[in-house]
Amino acid sequence: MKIRNKIALLFTILVASILILFSFLIFKLAQQDRQNEFKFRLDYRGKTLTNLLINVDEIDEALINLIHDNSFSSLFEEHIELYDLKGKIVYVSKHHSSHTPEEVVDRFLTGEMSYYRQGDREIHGSFFQTKRGKLLIITSAIDKQGLDRIHRLQLMLTAGILGATVFIGLAGWLFAKKILRPISDIIVHVSEITGQDLSMRLQTGKSEDELSKLADTFNQLLERLEISIRNQQSFIANASHELRTPLSIMLARIEMELQNNSNSPDVFRLLHAELNEVIHLANGLLEISQVDSINNTTSFKGLRMDEMIYEAIAACKKKYPGQIIDLVIDEVEEEQELNLLGSDTLLQRCFINLLDNACKYSSHQRVAVSIEHFPFSLQVVISDFGIGIPEAELQAITDPFYRASNAVNFPGNGLGLSLVYRILSLHGASISFQNRKPAGTGTRVVLVFPKN
Repeated sequence: MKIRNKIALLFTILVASILILFSFLIFKLAQQDRQNEFKFRLDYRGKTLTNLLINVDEIDEALINLIHDNSFSSLFEEHIELYDLKGKIVYVSKHHSSHTPEEVVDRFLTGEMSYYRQGDREIHGSFFQTKRGKLLIITSAIDKQGLDRIHRLQLMLTAGILGATVFIGLAGWLFAKKILRPISDIIVHVSEITGQDLSMRLQTGKSEDELSKLADTFNQLLERLEISIRNQQSFIANASHELRTPLSIMLARIEMELQNNSNSPDVFRLLHAELNEVIHLANGLLEISQVDSINNTTSFKGLRMDEMIYEAIAACKKKYPGQIIDLVIDEVEEEQELNLLGSDTLLQRCFINLLDNACKYSSHQRVAVSIEHFPFSLQVVISDFGIGIPEAELQAITDPFYRASNAVNFPGNGLGLSLVYRILSLHGASISFQNRKPAGTGTRVVLVFPKN
């Protein structure tokens, strides 16, 4: 999960939890307030009617019932019972056939409780001193309006929590997005930095916050890396250049000795072969250094893929006379569909290296090359029938100076595929290696070039 989503989620959970707790507290307080208010109304209602019935001689039960039925202050499904201290019924309001359970009356009389609920009906008991003595008044009713009000409050709080949670989630996401925008900008700029161009720097801004310090620290790291790589490239280029001159002179003298004296010791021929390898190595290092030093592609021009492959095949056939290299090109409606942007010198070196490997490691057996056209890419496939590459070594095959374990008896220095990989990376292309089945019967190299 992205940090932005995590922050928004945690923020939403935190605020929603506070809202739920606050709403629950409000709901409970409202419930308690309604209950206390209704208990007061039950007590007041019961004592008022009892006072009229017992203490006013002119009012009898019939009149009390009449007042009870026609009073605007009557409660919903109101019922009143009067008991003396011995638990004997003194009065029961009409229209109510059932009585309060005897055990409940006893608990009211003993003072164990003064209020309890039976479903929606609320029952309140209190003592009242009359001219007949102390009486227990049990008043019960249903607080229809109060319960409806509490129910509406519950619905409003629930709807409010849900709506607020959605709003808070959206606000938290936007807030996190704004806060993390500098990090997103850093990621975008860092993704544009490549090994070929370390000159780019992150914008640090004018603030002194942690993100500005992070960008500044990263810029310092880039500067140190750029200096280190520049020094490394300079050393490799200078060393390769300086080595080639004396080595070339030595090679020329050995070649003159071999030409002038056919009976020269074998050590001269061995030395000649070794010097060729060293010069080839120096040239390879120089080429890699030159490719690594290219930090932009503005000099790239439009090229024809088929023409470059033809030239590379011609160069390999010149080096390996009699070598069979088959070329298959997809049919295209327009010749421009085989175009791409690139450096002809570098791509020629890339294709020649790959074809040279195919010929060399297949003992000059037939090599197949195909150019396949796709809507957004061009694919070049080079297949040989040679020794293949051990599966465990496929990932490391493009590392500098790395040679497959089954290729040690073949000439080479392990720089060819490393140079190919760098050239393809510079052109935004990819390379993959696939062994033919069964193992050891050849290799299939797939190059994928993006179209212009």
